[in-house]
Amino acid sequence: MDGQPSAQDHKDQRTGMIVFGSLGVLAGCLCGLFCLFYLAMAAGLLGSAARPPFAAFVQVMGFYGGAGVAFIWLGIGSIACLRWARALILAMAWLWLVSGAMGLAVLFAMHGNFDQAMAQAFKDAGGGPPPGVVLAIKLVTLSVLTVIYVIIPAALLLFYGRQSVRLTCVARDPIPRWTDPVPMPALVTAVMLALFSAGLIVSAITPAWPCFKWLLRGAPAHAAALAQATLFALAAWGAFRLRPWAWWLGLIMPLLMTLSFAVFMRKVGVASYIDAFVLDPQQRKAIEGSPFMEPGKLDWLMVTYPVLFTGFMLWVKRHFSGAPHRTDDPGSSPGL
Repeated sequence: MDGQPSAQDHKDQRTGMIVFGSLGVLAGCLCGLFCLFYLAMAAGLLGSAARPPFAAFVQVMGFYGGAGVAFIWLGIGSIACLRWARALILAMAWLWLVSGAMGLAVLFAMHGNFDQAMAQAFKDAGGGPPPGVVLAIKLVTLSVLTVIYVIIPAALLLFYGRQSVRLTCVARDPIPRWTDPVPMPALVTAVMLALFSAGLIVSAITPAWPCFKWLLRGAPAHAAALAQATLFALAAWGAFRLRPWAWWLGLIMPLLMTLSFAVFMRKVGVASYIDAFVLDPQQRKAIEGSPFMEPGKLDWLMVTYPVLFTGFMLWVKRHFSGAPHRTDDPGSSPGL
């Protein structure tokens, strides 16, 4: 039928989708195993292993547990060649790649601080680093991080962004899906806001929360984190529906939080924030002595992030008209 993709129109990519989906399920299972290991460590079942603070335990379990569920869910969707799975994998891969590339750029920009930190660690251990050890550690660390945060998401984008993969999903999953009317830039925005909300929910257990010139503690800190998580969830819900107000809310909230944290660091400083987590003296000394904690060290990042984020949000604004995206091919999921 004219306008309808068929098996004769493309090379079937089901095998590739099964392979990538299976790797996703495997990654999810590894996240689950790590959760079990961390749970055993927190329960004191690993002998002399130090037990993590409760807030750290909740955050780590929430992150790896959520990542495990997402990997398995999307992996199964890929194995089944479902259109919504391909769209969400592309959205997640874009966020993964961009955030990973930005993180690596920060690491490269601050490589001198890493040299200082490692030298101080060796000094605290009672000796200097052997020749070439610092360079070897840096190269191995950067290589591993490059694979995790750049190469893997880039591979996902290259595969799932193929026309043949899109047509495979359309042919094998002819039912219209909820992701079909959402342009890819808007879908990336909605997923990003949803992840912000999830991260804040997990962080709500934290004993302290910076808010401009104040450091909220206890119940007010939990309430502030949950309130912000709720607003991000609302923005994500509206973004999936291309609502203009969701774009405004999604723009203002991250900028306001960044401003709040910048004011807190400038007016109050990190020392009081460290105190709220009841770290032992040695941990406190190590953190305060870190070159990353020097005043003004991260000011450039506080400026760069809002500029880049605002530029992205202005670029995607055209999609938030309130009307669903129209396309002759409901499986198209327009790319970035």
